[in-house]
Amino acid sequence: MIRDGDRILTTRPGLTLRPERPDDEALTFRIFAASKALDFDGMPMPQHQKDFLLRQQHVSQLYNWRYLYPGLEQWIIECGGEPVGRLIFSNPPDQIILHDLAMLPGRKGVGGGRIVIRDVIFAEAIRCGKIARASVAPHNPARRLYARLGVTELPMRPDSPMIPLEWVPPALRRPAP
Repeated sequence: MIRDGDRILTTRPGLTLRPERPDDEALTFRIFAASKALDFDGMPMPQHQKDFLLRQQHVSQLYNWRYLYPGLEQWIIECGGEPVGRLIFSNPPDQIILHDLAMLPGRKGVGGGRIVIRDVIFAEAIRCGKIARASVAPHNPARRLYARLGVTELPMRPDSPMIPLEWVPPALRRPAP
């Protein structure tokens, strides 16, 4: 991960990350709501009720992460200076945790997420000598991206609807038997 002042640079020209600011609240909610569209679109309720539930989930998720991970890092992904997504991760002593990576509609599937995972999360895992972990919903199309990046899906736990993921840096990998 290459930091330049308060920004994170990537290997793709023009694709950078900047710290999330309080005035990004509307943007971060828009990104969150777009990332949950698959879960909420089919719900038989008025849009204002869906929006209320989304806002509650958005606030409670952030509150929970901030409580559990005091060093939580929240970044806005920009392409050419325009916001295109969001990255939230933490770096506790034993691992790198990718909590959320979400792109705005129209920015999914064009490689920005792949670059951010590789240049930020994997680079930090390599630098720190830690395993990178995340989780993904079984229906999330991002599973294909993680598989292409060499991220391993672990068995689901009975107490969670999410698939746990991990990526082991080359220096920590055990040789095949």
